[in-house]
Amino acid sequence: MDITLMRVRTFRIRGRVVNTVTGESTYNVSVYLQARGGPGSGRLLLPTAGNVKDAEGSFEIRGALPGSYTLVAQLSDEGQEFTAQQAVEVGNADLEGIQLVITRGMDLPGRVRIEGPSIALSKLEVWLQPKENIPFPSPNVSVKEDGSFLLKNVKGDSEVNVFQLPEGSYFKSARLGEDDVLERGLSTSRIPKGETLELVISGAGGRVDGVALNRDGQGVGGAAVILIPRSRETARLYKSTTTDQNGRYILQGIAPGEYKLFAWEDIETGAYRDPDFLRRYEDRGESLHVEENGRYTVELKVIPST
Repeated sequence: MDITLMRVRTFRIRGRVVNTVTGESTYNVSVYLQARGGPGSGRLLLPTAGNVKDAEGSFEIRGALPGSYTLVAQLSDEGQEFTAQQAVEVGNADLEGIQLVITRGMDLPGRVRIEGPSIALSKLEVWLQPKENIPFPSPNVSVKEDGSFLLKNVKGDSEVNVFQLPEGSYFKSARLGEDDVLERGLSTSRIPKGETLELVISGAGGRVDGVALNRDGQGVGGAAVILIPRSRETARLYKSTTTDQNGRYILQGIAPGEYKLFAWEDIETGAYRDPDFLRRYEDRGESLHVEENGRYTVELKVIPST
């Protein structure tokens, strides 16, 4: 195989970080360049060489190719992560004079309510996942026994999710005042003062079981069974499991909605979230409509390894 290397021009990005969280030196702040849109979106590309350059918060990133990026500054303080981010476009010249201001987010109280059999609320965890795919820790908190919680340092646009749900349960609703934030997401620019984030967990999740077969009609053990929602961007609706030695599988706690069900003999972790990858197998999935407390049995044809 012949590989041809071509000389390409790269550019520098220079600016300054302002730390309003502690007001102290920014030497402990790191600045990263992250791909935005297209292949590699969300991947960290270029960190600065050793954080910021001086006490004034100056930074410089070298070797940036033309393209769309998010510039991210990260500060760690007393166990919390604080960030600032700005979209930038690298064209045919260096970028100068960018200012990243790290601020403290707001505290947001919340409460979890259960529909159906009671559960141990203290096992639940509430997470906010930034809509901008920044690979840094997100605000999260464990729920107290009375169902209350307090999310700290909330800022920007996020999706709300609840983890450690009991079998058969699903995350049904999330409201902040009059706003439905389960589908729309949470934005600190729209949070009314004094409101509480109200979350509802339902025990009436759907369930699907069945068997994954190869071309010879034999059950395939160890196959990856993936339930993919029609709303491909909604991470909380995905479900996955692995078949047993006889090729059988069970998925439960499914939110009502429209899905497609796939079985792969072997698949790279998370590959099914890539639209280009999934497009090649779209006609190999089984459509499934799920209702509350619905019970379904679906036989799957395993997509063989390539």
